[in-house]
Amino acid sequence: MGISDIVIGLTIVAFGTSAPELVVNVFAAVDKSNEIVMGNVLGSNIFNVLFILGICSIIRPLAVKRDTTWF
Repeated sequence: MGISDIVIGLTIVAFGTSAPELVVNVFAAVDKSNEIVMGNVLGSNIFNVLFILGICSIIRPLAVKRDTTWF
């Protein structure tokens, strides 16, 4: 299908790291614990976004031009 090995590998890793969260969310949903489900989903997404941005900014600092910011 023309998909590179790295994309396949990263997809497998993504499923593997998300599987525990899925199990917790399924059990919490069955127990009608919606707060745990929402907290797990939101917390995981917030952490993942901030963690990726943090790692990227360590590798290559994010430059902000003076014209971009507002006073």
